[in-house]
Amino acid sequence: MKLLKVGVIGLGGMGAIHAKVCSALPDVHLQAISEMSAERLEAVGKDLNVQEQYRDGAKMIEQADLDAVIIALPNHLHAKFSILAFQKGLHVLVEKPIATEIQDAEAMIEASITAGRTLMVNFNQRFKPLHLAAKKIIAQEKLGEIYYAKTKWLRRKGIPWWYEAGGKGALSTDIAGGGPLIDLGVHQLDLALYMMDFPEVASVDGTTFYGLGKKDGERRSINYALEDAGVALIRFKDNRTLLLEASWIMHCKNTDEQETVLYGDKGGMRLSNIIEIYDEQDGIQMDTVIKKYDDVNEGGLVGHFCRVAQGKETPVISGEQALAGLKILKAIYKSAETGKTVYFD
Repeated sequence: MKLLKVGVIGLGGMGAIHAKVCSALPDVHLQAISEMSAERLEAVGKDLNVQEQYRDGAKMIEQADLDAVIIALPNHLHAKFSILAFQKGLHVLVEKPIATEIQDAEAMIEASITAGRTLMVNFNQRFKPLHLAAKKIIAQEKLGEIYYAKTKWLRRKGIPWWYEAGGKGALSTDIAGGGPLIDLGVHQLDLALYMMDFPEVASVDGTTFYGLGKKDGERRSINYALEDAGVALIRFKDNRTLLLEASWIMHCKNTDEQETVLYGDKGGMRLSNIIEIYDEQDGIQMDTVIKKYDDVNEGGLVGHFCRVAQGKETPVISGEQALAGLKILKAIYKSAETGKTVYFD
């Protein structure tokens, strides 16, 4: 098998993790890396033994001999660099959210179709071992039809101040596209939609909350312009419903809490650091707990992406799915701003 030559653009946080995963995968070669910070670029290059290094991601796309690229840049740059990569005939894995604007996401999808190349978004929650197990259980119809779901990612005090990037406005709508809803909520939304097989949306009611983050930002001399938290009720055309909650700062019990609860006509399920299944057998109410699942995907989502690019696997994440989630998130912000329900066609 020919080695898949991969480049990574952006080595802060997730990008450095993606690069490390690529360097360890069979039949994959981490060909090139790009990062504006010379110090970070040199450190990752030395750690992973990558000789081809660029300060300019666009130059890397243009000059490096690549088959695929992973883009881990600020949200507002996802579309620009993805489209450049497709124009060079590369497969693309981009960080979430797919983009900050719907038209940009649509342009990315169109560019991928024109190029005949894969577009995937880093919805890594789908590849957590217990989430893989949950999807198998749901596929076996153990829950029946899921008619109601609740999903949340709440942080008690977890604003990512490092996004500010030296006071350059990363904690603003123009750069990030939003706060915890588009940062954490996007993961939980995708996970719930995935478990429910992406039903068509009928309407969205959303509310966002502000205040605690602004006060914390003032203490740090940073202009924090995003929401502290957001909640939304999403109704689907088949009358199913999803409740979404996300926060960076909120007076809640736990420091960091992720949970998805699914209610079906045959059984219920709670996903957190364990799986709990609630059902009934022969008139007896049964609770089942699953603590571990070992049938994992090598390299997680990045490994899956690389194998898709090599033609070994069929993608389980699509640009269209990411676009569906973005449309819901944009509707939540619009509903919160106007105080009105947003209806979908």
